[in-house]
Formats: sequence, structure tokens, C-alpha cells
Amino acid sequence: LFHDCKFDLNSLNYKTDYFIKIPNDVYLLKKQKNQIFHKTNWHINSSRIFIIEEYKNIYDQMIYLDADTIVLDINSLINYESDKSICAVKNEFTEEIIELLQKYNKIDIKRYKRYTDQMEINPNGYINAGVLILNMTKIRKLPFNIKTLFIKMFPTLTFNDQDFINIIFSNDIEYLDREYNYMPLPILKNKNSEIIIYDDKIKSLYSSYDNKLKVIH
Repeated sequence: LFHDCKFDLNSLNYKTDYFIKIPNDVYLLKKQKNQIFHKTNWHINSSRIFIIEEYKNIYDQMIYLDADTIVLDINSLINYESDKSICAVKNEFTEEIIELLQKYNKIDIKRYKRYTDQMEINPNGYINAGVLILNMTKIRKLPFNIKTLFIKMFPTLTFNDQDFINIIFSNDIEYLDREYNYMPLPILKNKNSEIIIYDDKIKSLYSSYDNKLKVIH
């Protein structure tokens, strides 16, 4: 478990085997105008890059989970084996969902800048970095320091560490089924700021995972 130590360990409903404080150099990162979705403790997410670099030579496998995830089947994550550097799930709007939105809701999601940018960053399939299975034996062979490169690239990244992960590992990702990181579809609004109701075809696709979920995000 790693954190900025601004919470009481006694409030946790489990006892951690290891407690790692976020490296101080993560606080060197300053918010840029082009960066969005910054929250009060956004350093927590960015710190996963520092943790990967710091522990890549110590552990052969590592699992990263956002704090707002509910794990229903931890063994499926621990026992997952892959020859790729990273295993993760594609972001909410996959090509399949985009096609359904265009067909049934008459929405061209590709006109939304956020999703267009993400597909340009990782044309193989932009992943959500909230749940990651990391193959450290392969990551440790990278010919550069991950932390140093991240700091240099940081000012250009819109989604910070998630963009960085998608860029660096774009050709070395095993795409997991959505049950490994089930994310409810985000709220969409039309030009009049009215909420768009997803078509039953799309809701049916998402509900098909209900009985086999491993992680809810």
C-alpha cells in the first residue's frame, strides 16, 4: 500500500504487509494548463510511475488498483500470467460502444476531443490505468529510467500518468476482458446539456458482465 500518509492506518479494514510513502520527488510535478481531471490528491495516481521504477528490480509482478475499486476476485489478478509488460482493460468507449452509439443514439462520440486524443495516443486501444497487472521482469529490461522520462514528458500529458502508460507500453499491452475493470458508462450530454440515455443494446452489453465481475471501478 502506498499513500501520502494523510490518513489513519487504523481506519483500514485490513492490515497491510508493506506501507510505502509516496516518493518526495513526485511533488516536483506541477499542474499544467493542458491537464484535466486534477483532484486534490492527484499525486497519488502520478506516484504509480515512481513506484514502478522504484520496485521493478525487487518484484516480478505487481498489481495496481485505484482506491475507488472494489475487488471481487483477487486471485484472478494474482494468478494472471502474461508475457506482456502490462495487462489492462480498454477505456470506457471502445470501438464497439462507439459503433453502437452511432447506430442507436445517433451520437458521433469521435467528435469529442477527449476520446479522439486518447485514440491518437494509443491507436491499439487506450487503456484505463485504474487496474494494472504489471510484469516487472519485462519492465525492468526497459533501456531508460521510467521516472525520469515521465517527469520530462509530464508537461505535455493531458491525462498525466495514464497517458504516459499508454504511450510507453502501447505495443506491449495484453487487453483484458472488461470484467477485470468494470467501469459504468460515463454521463453523456447533448448540445443542450441534456443527459443522453444509453440505448438498451448498449446497456445490455454492459449488463452481460454482471455475473462474472472481478473488479468494479
